[in-house]
Amino acid sequence: MTATELTAITAATKELSGMIKGLFNWRNERAAQKKTETKAALTSLVLAATETRQYLADTRKRGAKRDPAREHNLAALWVNAGMDMTPVDAKLANRYLLKADYWSDRQGWTKAQKDEQLIQLDEVYRLGREALLGK
Repeated sequence: MTATELTAITAATKELSGMIKGLFNWRNERAAQKKTETKAALTSLVLAATETRQYLADTRKRGAKRDPAREHNLAALWVNAGMDMTPVDAKLANRYLLKADYWSDRQGWTKAQKDEQLIQLDEVYRLGREALLGK
């Protein structure tokens, strides 16, 4: 083997090594990004679901007197949860956005519409936990 051939092989090996290292770095960065996205989505989901449960419990205690300001806040929480869920599961994110739509105009939704769109709180919460934490 000539010195020129050896130099070419060494250069090609270094280039290949750099490409493999870049691939591993990309994979590690993507894993860290996915972990961050999952944590944000889970945090948003738990916050939206918890606030919704607390509001519903408070409403039962008050004899079904609605609080438009809290309902507006719930809509915002579900929008945030939907945005955070989008990179993880776009279909489920859409359900969260429908949940936000419901809280934006609760009177505009019939029970049949809520059932048809699968936005019942226990269902979306369960699906979200499964998507983020596994079954």
